[in-house]
Amino acid sequence: MKVIYALNESRSFTSIGDFSLLNDLEELKTIKEGVFVLPFSTDAMNQGSYHHYIPYKSEVLKLEEKGISPYVYFDLASYSFYREAKQIIQEGEDLRGVLRFRRTVISKEDISLLAGDLFVLNKLLGGYEEIFVKKTKPSDKVFHIIVLLKFKNGAMAHVECTRTREERIEFEWSGLNDIIEFDSNEMSPFRPGEYTAYPLVHSIEVLIQDAITLDSAEKKELQNFERIIGGE
Repeated sequence: MKVIYALNESRSFTSIGDFSLLNDLEELKTIKEGVFVLPFSTDAMNQGSYHHYIPYKSEVLKLEEKGISPYVYFDLASYSFYREAKQIIQEGEDLRGVLRFRRTVISKEDISLLAGDLFVLNKLLGGYEEIFVKKTKPSDKVFHIIVLLKFKNGAMAHVECTRTREERIEFEWSGLNDIIEFDSNEMSPFRPGEYTAYPLVHSIEVLIQDAITLDSAEKKELQNFERIIGGE
C-alpha cells in the first residue's frame, strides 16, 4: 500500500491509475491495497506498514530520529512539465546555458519549498560553485527572495520566490541547442468547467518513480540550502 502526503491543501494530484483522497489515516484501517493521498502529518507515519511518500519540508530531516525513513518527493520534480524539461536539457550535448525559474506561492513554507527547488535544480545542472542570495526583510509586507547560481559546468540560474495570493511557476531554459519556456498561467483552462489538464498538478506516477530516501550527503545539501536562503 502506498500513502502519499500532500504538502498543503492547494496541491492536486492526477494519475493514469486509481487513487483515493482521504482525510486521515484512520480511514485506511480496513483497506489493504491501493494508492492514497492524505494531508501531511508526521504522526500518521508511525502507523501501519505502508510505503510513505512525503513532500520535502524541514521536518523530514528529523524523522530518522523517530525511526522513520520515508520516500521523499520534491514539489518541482513531481510535475510532468519538469520531467519533460529535464529530459530535453539532459539530452543536450552541453549543459551550458541560462535557467530562469520563478515561483509564486501561497504557503508560508516557502523556505523549505525553495530549498527543495534548489536541490532539484542543482542535481539537474551538475552542482553549483557560487551562490548569491538577496531577499526582503522580515518586516517587509511582501516576502521575496532571489538566488543566483553559477554551476561547475558553466550554466547559470536565476531563481525567484515570492509569496502572493496565487500559485504560479515560470521555467525558462536557454541552452546552446534548446530553448524551453513554461508558464503555468498561460496553460490554465480558458473556460471554467471544461476539461483541460491543469499543469500544476502532481503526477502520482512521476512522484513515486522519482521519490528518494535521503542519504547523509543529500540531507547536508538540503540543510545548507535552508541555511543559505534562511539567512542563518
